[in-house]
Amino acid sequence: MRRHPGCAGASPNPRPWPHALGQGQWRPITRYPKDTPLSEPATPEEVEQQVQEVNAWYAEQILEERRAGSPDPERLKTLKEGLAACAADRQALQDADEDVVAEIAARYAARLKELGGQ
Repeated sequence: MRRHPGCAGASPNPRPWPHALGQGQWRPITRYPKDTPLSEPATPEEVEQQVQEVNAWYAEQILEERRAGSPDPERLKTLKEGLAACAADRQALQDADEDVVAEIAARYAARLKELGGQ
């Protein structure tokens, strides 16, 4: 399976998620190991929905940042990287095996949980 360079698992040291970007807080986002159990096996369609929700959050944050009186270029860059990671993961889901689907599902479930707390 071909993977996008920004996609988790593309190299021995996958790029971590961009930092959490809520209300001026800059903290690293927790990464869960590949063997993190899911409550139920996720279908690629369910995971696609999770990715879309995170994608929408990044898009909304980019719009808000651009509308700010003086946008933070570093925050915009990080938000755009997050948006690109979502696109890469959506692409990876197209021909992903069960393990890759489970890995992406665990990451996005954790990400959605973190975003819900902001």
